[in-house]
Amino acid sequence: MKLTKIARPARTSSSVNLPVRVKGYIEKDGAAGIVGSDVRTGKDVTIFLSTIGKAASNQKRLSVEALRDGFKVKRDQYKLEPGGLISCKGAFQPMERGDGAYITTWINVLGYNTNEVDKYVGHSPTAMLRMFGQEGSARGTVYVYENDPAKYVRGMTAEDVREGLVDVAQNATRPGFMIRVLDHEGRVVDYAQKAKYYNQQENRHLDPDEIAGVIAREAGAMVRQHPGCSLDIVPIELISVSSKALITENGHSQLGAFQANASFFMIEQENGETDLVCKDVFMKFGGTSNEFINALFVTDPYGPGVDPVLLGQLEYSPQYEYAQDSSVAAPAQTTQATESDIEEATTADYDTSPGM
Repeated sequence: MKLTKIARPARTSSSVNLPVRVKGYIEKDGAAGIVGSDVRTGKDVTIFLSTIGKAASNQKRLSVEALRDGFKVKRDQYKLEPGGLISCKGAFQPMERGDGAYITTWINVLGYNTNEVDKYVGHSPTAMLRMFGQEGSARGTVYVYENDPAKYVRGMTAEDVREGLVDVAQNATRPGFMIRVLDHEGRVVDYAQKAKYYNQQENRHLDPDEIAGVIAREAGAMVRQHPGCSLDIVPIELISVSSKALITENGHSQLGAFQANASFFMIEQENGETDLVCKDVFMKFGGTSNEFINALFVTDPYGPGVDPVLLGQLEYSPQYEYAQDSSVAAPAQTTQATESDIEEATTADYDTSPGM
């Protein structure tokens, strides 16, 4: 079957934003494709662009030939080289093709070569995007949760965890913490997320030692309410979405794309409530020291994600479930951040310029 007959599928969990490390190019049935490796699995994959549908007729979409041969944006020249990294939007494998090739509606470039990828691209399997405000005042923050349990801060008391908290705060530009209280079987009894530290009286941010003191005191107070339980604290790194990306300039803004992406982290339950989850994310950085995010790509937009409270394959304890199902006071859902938690902040497609 020829590529000219292939469109995109309906929005389902079977289509992903496939992350691919570019190795080279291929020609098949008169169409140019990209050969690379799936970043998730390391397996070789082949990518072709869809040839019918809205995206195929969008003049802003770059062809594989343009990426391969190079193209100009104003005075700048771009060319997707081996070692570059792309996110293939809505990628799927048509059964009727039989060759395992992926079809994508849009190729977003995170880095055009190895140097750009190393310099401007970040990846986390457990991150969450939160957006606040409307056009003109929109802000966004990505919460990057530590996914390695060996790096969690553990202990029985505030004193036990204080030193580890200092280390985390010293090594993060904007640290956050998911404080969890675990029962003797390692199940979550209580939790709270903390991500803002400011001394209003002195009009300054707290230093790492002060941050550790605040978190240690909060954690100590929580664990004392649950005798025999322990502390398990997940470090979080907060990264702001670039304010420039959210401002309409020359008729173009990525606000809609970021807002659409934020919806992928909200899972509606049967009871009508919305849970916030972490997902696998690739980030394109900008700024003088990569302090902002210019673009974000969720690998599996329609997948279930992971509850950040349960990172490390934990479970809620029956004690916690009882508190949720009764009039007993349950811990606040602090993962559902309010506007005061954020200091700074898809249907649209991103541009393909480098991270800076």
